[in-house]
Amino acid sequence: MSQAPPLARSALARLSNSPSRLAASLNRAPSNSSRTGPSEGRLAQLHALQRLFDSDSGIDSALWRSRLARTIQSLQQHSTPGTTPAPLRVLIAGSSLSRTADVVVSLFDEPLREQAAAGRTDLEVLRRALSQPGSTDSPRRFTVQHGFGPAQWSEGQRNVSIDRNWLLDANIQLTVILDPTADAAVHEAVYDSDIALFVTDSYALEQALVQASSGPSSNSPRSPATLDLASQFASKPNVHVIVNQLTDLAPQQHLAALEAAIGPAAVEQLAQSSSSAPLLAVSAADAIAANAALRQALTGPDVESSSRLWDEFSGRFTASKVADVHRLIQGGPGGRAVGNSLALVSQSAQVVIDHCISDVVSFCASASASFERLLAVSAALQSEDAGIQREAHDRVWPSMSTTATKRRGALSGKVKSWSPTGPGSASAIDEALAETADSIASTMERRLQWWKLVWKVDDIRAELEGVCAGFAASLESVLAYESGRLAALQVQQADRAERALTELRSVAARLEALRGTSRDAALFANDAEAVRSREARQLTPATLLEPIEQRREQLLRVGGPIDVLAGEARKLAVTTYAALGATGAGLGSASIMGASLGTGPLSMEPSTALALSLLICTAAAWRVQGRFAKIKARFWQDWDRLAEGLDHEVKDHLDTVLERDVVGPTCYIATGLSSLKAKWQRDVATVEARLRSLSAATSEAAGVQDRAASGAMAAVEVRGTGNGAVVDKAARP
Repeated sequence: MSQAPPLARSALARLSNSPSRLAASLNRAPSNSSRTGPSEGRLAQLHALQRLFDSDSGIDSALWRSRLARTIQSLQQHSTPGTTPAPLRVLIAGSSLSRTADVVVSLFDEPLREQAAAGRTDLEVLRRALSQPGSTDSPRRFTVQHGFGPAQWSEGQRNVSIDRNWLLDANIQLTVILDPTADAAVHEAVYDSDIALFVTDSYALEQALVQASSGPSSNSPRSPATLDLASQFASKPNVHVIVNQLTDLAPQQHLAALEAAIGPAAVEQLAQSSSSAPLLAVSAADAIAANAALRQALTGPDVESSSRLWDEFSGRFTASKVADVHRLIQGGPGGRAVGNSLALVSQSAQVVIDHCISDVVSFCASASASFERLLAVSAALQSEDAGIQREAHDRVWPSMSTTATKRRGALSGKVKSWSPTGPGSASAIDEALAETADSIASTMERRLQWWKLVWKVDDIRAELEGVCAGFAASLESVLAYESGRLAALQVQQADRAERALTELRSVAARLEALRGTSRDAALFANDAEAVRSREARQLTPATLLEPIEQRREQLLRVGGPIDVLAGEARKLAVTTYAALGATGAGLGSASIMGASLGTGPLSMEPSTALALSLLICTAAAWRVQGRFAKIKARFWQDWDRLAEGLDHEVKDHLDTVLERDVVGPTCYIATGLSSLKAKWQRDVATVEARLRSLSAATSEAAGVQDRAASGAMAAVEVRGTGNGAVVDKAARP
């Protein structure tokens, strides 16, 4: 939330029918009363804003909690009678190219003090602090405060203590930042300061004029960060721009050049929030030359040269206008009276309030754009998933009117519809099953006739297994091709899922200030990965063949139709063998006994034994034929039960593969993105509701105190923003 995007007026309109009324009511402290001062109204507003970032709120920002807490502490310290006055916090920030170090040195250069201190040079300590290198991620920064005795530099604390009366008299704590950047640490230093001086130079302003006249293509290389900070904090009280004269740019052009650099609106805000002119032109070179002339005058050999040097010092020092900078630093003409200090801190607190409100509103607006992005990603996933499923059905399971020619294994030509079987329909699966059934019937008719059971009973299983091994084989090439295509789609879907999760993480990072977004995004990403690894399986060319392979396995397994047919045929053959053998043995023994004994019935006579044997064999053959026909009939019944519904099963399996393995992970992610978007949107709506509630409570409190103060003159409060509205800036710290 510390780097908010530009605050559009349409975003403000989402929070209130009148954006200015919302901001004004939030910025309107119940302070126009004879019984309360400006600080009490500011404190009420600050405490109300703090509640926006409580643990039970939907928004979280450690940066703003810290800013508000420090502002409350500073305001309470200044408004409590009898407390030790807090130091006047002065900030000087500028680029090295603008000779900011020379400006700082000229403020502390006092040749008379050096002479009184027997030549002690405190400026060397200050120059050493100014020359310290900064880190890669932060600018050069140190503080300067009063300290008796020789100047000292504490490298660990990055602090310079130097004996200067104006530091002690005004209780000043000076912070110097060289080459500032737009990071949180620099923004915190500006927020914490009571007076902020941003140093630029005349060359940078000239470049701004050139850029404004030539168009946006010309880019100025000079200290853009310093001018950006001046623009961002233009509404803060006692913010000034110091222009170091490095060129011959006329002072009359400084204001126009500054408007070209930061915009007329920012310059107007600087003028409204400053107790004096927002822009001050100085010459560090003149100040350094003036002090050099003064040193020569103090040690001059004769009166004439000393007088000339004194005149040079007086003229150059006046031209440098360093004295004007001293007056700005020491709090203006009024000095550091308690009343002025309290009003100053109160105005600075108002800027913190304005920026906080603007930041929250801007965050809500940017959150809405992020939600729309999540919704677009979810809708795109759902649309592409539906398209993949529709295309797969059109390719693998076309409509009944489709008669497209497809490449197949053993078949070619027009393939009939893959639609479920119905009255009068003939699907490609039915045709493939019919081919296999015809092959089995042909094998039974040509190679497994009933009369061949006598010597081919052991070949029945092998013959039928050889035929059924090609069960619906004509479909395998088509389904194997489509399985490979779905496997490629599965890889593409995995890439799409990863891109969607990456977009989710990006949105969660932008919504980091919304409490719980990072945790929700991480948990959902883990769940999505778990779903993909647990439920979705890797597709192979045999994936769509599983229903056919299962039916083939059922045909060939022990206890299946082929096994039953072979077993029953074997049993029939064995029983037939046994019956014929027993009958033959009986007839043979009877005929022998009848012939030897000369007795017995007519049927036992040798003359009739052959005829009787033929009759028995005929009866056995009739039994084998009938029984084998029943065995085959049972086989075909089992076949029909096995083949029934295969088209439905293939279609259901295709749907399962599509929904679980191909589009399942992305469908889960699309649904989850919609759920997260709805949850986070409710959280943002809660923040907006709290902001409206804060607006109503602040307005009501202000109205009560306005009625109590009617008829009496209210204390005039100098507002930091001029009109109290939320500042619309190009960037908000």
